[in-house]
This record gives sequence, structure tokens and C-alpha cells, in this order.
Amino acid sequence: MRKISFVTFLVLTPLVAFFAGCGQMGEEARINTLLAEAQAYKEAGLEGKAAEIYESITILYPDSEPAKEAEKKHGDCLTEHYFNEAKHKVAQDDLVGATEALEKLLALDPEHVEGNYAVGWVYMRVAMENLMALEDPSIPSWQKEIYYIQVEGLMELAESQFQLCLKLDESNYSGHKGMAHIYAARNEMEKALEEIMEAVELAPDAERKALCGEVLAQFYLGGGEVELAVATMDDIIKENPNRGESYLTYGVIYETQGDYDKAIELFEEGLGKDFNEPSLKGRILAEISYCYGEKKEYEKAKEALGKALIHDLDNPDYILQYTQLYSYSMTVP
Repeated sequence: MRKISFVTFLVLTPLVAFFAGCGQMGEEARINTLLAEAQAYKEAGLEGKAAEIYESITILYPDSEPAKEAEKKHGDCLTEHYFNEAKHKVAQDDLVGATEALEKLLALDPEHVEGNYAVGWVYMRVAMENLMALEDPSIPSWQKEIYYIQVEGLMELAESQFQLCLKLDESNYSGHKGMAHIYAARNEMEKALEEIMEAVELAPDAERKALCGEVLAQFYLGGGEVELAVATMDDIIKENPNRGESYLTYGVIYETQGDYDKAIELFEEGLGKDFNEPSLKGRILAEISYCYGEKKEYEKAKEALGKALIHDLDNPDYILQYTQLYSYSMTVP
């Protein structure tokens, strides 16, 4: 076997080190590129795509230092993705889809406070739907008794989720917001107002403060304190002038008072604002349609509802509302 001369050794050693270094630099550059892509997706609100890239880093470069950080960011992005998916499903009235997303979220992070709140909110929403179903006179008394039992059970489950939120983190607004709903359902409005005001104070950002403030306005409205409801919404819109969802809540206040022109004005102003959940534009258009219907301006009502259906083609409430409008319009000379 030929021996490598000392001179050849001196020449080859730096070359081997150089090419090894190039390999390391190439790997580092590829990882940095992937990290930058993941961050860009995250900032664009595409946490699911970001999670996929972080996961690919942990698979392709398992022994690298960035892989440890990527593994944590993968979990964080995935929980955020499932939480946002649940919110999107709720906005579309898809409670089954929302529940599935929340189950995935809590499997990753059982102590996710807002995720646990959302589960409680779904329980409460189903309970309210059961209560509304009881208004149907065709339901037999034995079935009504079953509904009442289900409502009680669902409300107990909701309260346990909200209490869990407070146990996990009492300084988190979510538990207080949830308990506000529970007290309101029991007609304990003093406690409900106390809890929702606490939630407003603890909410960590403008969006969550606005959400809690809108619940406060709804409580005032439900208690007949219309001026306080209007003042609360005025404050919210001053702080969040481009938040479209707030105009939906604000318009409904005037709608419930029979001031359909003012309601339509606010709804139409809201359509030009920003929405975290675009499908809620359909809800605003449906409310505009309802107001025009109450004014017996059926052609304008049908036009607005037609636009609502574009945002949510399969929404059964919009379809029913359109059918009713068509029937009413046929009776007008």
C-alpha cells in the first residue's frame, strides 16, 4: 500500500477541511432558508404551512442545533393553526368541525387556556340551540324534558371548562369571559357584568378587548340599558375604527330598537372595514337584508341576501331567509 508523503498530507488536509466546511455552510444556509420561509408563512397567518416546514427541519437535520428550536416552533404553530381553524369553523356555524380542531389542539397542549374556553363555548352554544328548539310547538312534552336535561348537562360541562381556564391561569381573560356567559344564562347579571369587565381589563390585545367589550354591550342591551350599550360600542369603534366585526354588533343594537335606517348605515359602513373572519361579511349582508325586509323593501332585501349567499353558499339560514323574502315579495303589488 502506497504511503502518503508528508508534503501530500500537508496539501490534502486543508482541502478536506475546506470541503467539510463548505458542506456545513451549505447545510446552515439551507436551514436558514427554511426558517425564513416558515417565519414568512407564520406572519401571513398560515401557521399550518409554517408547522410543516419546521417539521421538515427536524426530519432533515435532526442533529442540528436549529432542529431543537424548530421542534418547539412546530408545536406552537400547530396549536395556533388548530385554534384558528376552530375559530373559522365557528364563524361558519360548523360546530362539528370546530370541535374536531379543538380536540387536535388540546391533544398537543391540554393546558391551552383559550382552547379550553372554546370547548366550553361550544357546549354552551349547543345548549342555547337546544333551548331555542324548545320554542317549536310541535315538539312533544317528553322530548322537551330530554332537551331540558341535555341543556343542564351541557351548561355544567361549559362551566367546568371555564373553571378549568381560571384554574390554569386566573389572569387569563378567557375564564372570566366564560363565567360571564354562565352567570348571564342564570340571569345573575351583576356577576355577569363583573366578570366581563374583568375580562376586558385582562384581555391581552385590542382584538380580544374588542370581543369582550362587545359581550359587555350585548349584556347592557339585554338588560334594556341601550344608552350604555351604544356608549360601549362607541368606545370600541374609537379604539378599533377599521374592525368590521364591531359594526355588526353595533348595527344589531339599532336593529333591535327598530331603527332600521341607522342599522343599515352602520352595517354598510362595516362592509368597507377589515374582517378577521371574512365569512362574517355574509352575516352583515344578511342583517342588511333583514332590515330592508322589515321596511318592506323586498327587492333591496333580496339583493343584499344574494350577496350574503356568495360569501356562504350553503348557509341554510340564508337560504331559508331568501325563500321567505321571495314569498313576501310575491304578495306585494
